[in-house]
Amino acid sequence: AGTSVFAMAVLEKNLSKVHEEIDMVTTPDGSPVAMVHCNNCTSDLNAWVNLFKEFAESFGVEVDMTNQWVCMYIDGEKILETDMVSGTYTNPSRRTPPGTYTLYWKKSPAVLKSDKPGDSYENPVTYWMPFNGGIGLHDANWRGSFGGSIYMYSGSHGCINLPTSAAKVIYDNIYKGMPIICYYR
Repeated sequence: AGTSVFAMAVLEKNLSKVHEEIDMVTTPDGSPVAMVHCNNCTSDLNAWVNLFKEFAESFGVEVDMTNQWVCMYIDGEKILETDMVSGTYTNPSRRTPPGTYTLYWKKSPAVLKSDKPGDSYENPVTYWMPFNGGIGLHDANWRGSFGGSIYMYSGSHGCINLPTSAAKVIYDNIYKGMPIICYYR
């Protein structure tokens, strides 16, 4: 018993190494395509997540929500690794959704606010980088610590909270359209 999923991604270049779980084909114009079929959505799905991780490691932002860290890569070089706090995992309305996104734009400074009854807030931030609706990367100077299991019960409203120094590095290097890959292991 279980579920079955199928996914395909057209790649800009060939993968740097072989992944036995990933079938490589080409489009009619010769572009490489990675395909994965998962019968049980566990080990096969992990291979697919690793493919996106490899993609993020060439350029982009990798957000590992299970281990609560963010890495940024430029031209295949890791330029930043930092602890973070994602959305409150035990509250489905605040849990950061996994997925592959791109940066919409960036703004410094900004004010993040919600008028939702019973859950309103207004927080000024120095670095704001949205990528999924109202979810984005930003500094969170009101937090005393980052990483660990904070996100389980005292996470954000869905955003990726970062130390100010890390948010600055990302802000200084990120550009509109840069990939941001968020996943749980």
